[in-house]
Amino acid sequence: MERAGAVHAGHEARDLHVDPRAAGFFNTWAQAARTAGIPADADYLLVLPIFEGSFFQPVLQESTDLNELTLASGRVRRLTHDGDDGWITPEFTWDPPDSHLLWTEQRFPDGLRVQEPLDVQRQVAQEQELLSHPPQIDPG
Repeated sequence: MERAGAVHAGHEARDLHVDPRAAGFFNTWAQAARTAGIPADADYLLVLPIFEGSFFQPVLQESTDLNELTLASGRVRRLTHDGDDGWITPEFTWDPPDSHLLWTEQRFPDGLRVQEPLDVQRQVAQEQELLSHPPQIDPG
């Protein structure tokens, strides 16, 4: 499942970050990389495989939310709350006039996704629902 969002931006200097909703392998790796002094410009080599393994697979998938940090005040504003429902925000960007933030979200359907904490009864019920009512494919 995929969806997109947008928010209007103010004129203050700002920074954006994706906030993982649960401690997991991605957070452990990110902290280890910071501790080891691995520079941020090596992210494309090191973080992408970890990100894909932590977020783009259905078993114990980590979820994220998008936050805005106002640089002058240090104020953090949570822009999304969808991580609580298993959504991830794999990409975001500003539109060309730099006035709207655009992002995509992705989530595996219930039944395919194995959530933490593990709940066997919930998982079996979700799998039965998924098999009884599979997602419809929109060719358009």
